[in-house]
Amino acid sequence: MNFNRFSDLFERSACNPRLGSDIMDFAPPSSPHQKIARAYDKASEKYDNYVTGDNFLLKILKKIALGLDKEAEIECRNIIRKMLSQIREGTVLDIPAGTGLFTFEEYLKHPNILFIAAEYSWGMLKQAHKKIKELGAKNILLVRADVGNLPFKTACFDAVLCLNGIHSFPEKEKAITEMSRVLKNNKSLHGSLILRGERWLTDLILETAYYRLLWFTRPALSRKEFLEVLQRNRLKTSSLKLIKAAAAFEATKII
Repeated sequence: MNFNRFSDLFERSACNPRLGSDIMDFAPPSSPHQKIARAYDKASEKYDNYVTGDNFLLKILKKIALGLDKEAEIECRNIIRKMLSQIREGTVLDIPAGTGLFTFEEYLKHPNILFIAAEYSWGMLKQAHKKIKELGAKNILLVRADVGNLPFKTACFDAVLCLNGIHSFPEKEKAITEMSRVLKNNKSLHGSLILRGERWLTDLILETAYYRLLWFTRPALSRKEFLEVLQRNRLKTSSLKLIKAAAAFEATKII
């Protein structure tokens, strides 16, 4: 691990990190993400099974709720590979990193890139830490951080990845503003999210279940609202692919 490269990313005003189990904690003492984090802490051990559909009941839940099955997994992998095809070396912010389900094995193939895998939930970070140890990854560093209050310097990342995160953030525009701030000019934010207004059944189940479980937070963004938020934050959309209620996107930071 190149700790010099790592330390150069942080603002001088960032608090001294607390270190536990190789996870650097830069999260502020209080955050609107605390309730959401507790929900993901509880779900962290079953999270991979939900995303991949390996558990039959979780697969059915995902299919009914979001209309998605394996196509979501395929698209997530496509997003990651497209992002990595644009970078030969440098630093990438992955937030929320989750458990590293689709990302960490791909990151191993790019030793010249330093990946900052950031997440607020301790449960998800602990699962990610297990994967890193199993893989023997040396170019992935785990950081606990609040996406609405990132401790990184302005324009310090060569790419930002935000898979399935924006719909869970309680302050969505603030999060996008921060991700844009830390991204270098002419570099891209890649990701995916669930949108409001694309599928009536998804909208219904979000209201009756997912918001109550705190896996998602109100208000969900519509397609129009999401594109407007990107534009306000100097992010020019270069691609937007809709799959049922989900959108895969790439947006480049313009000067």
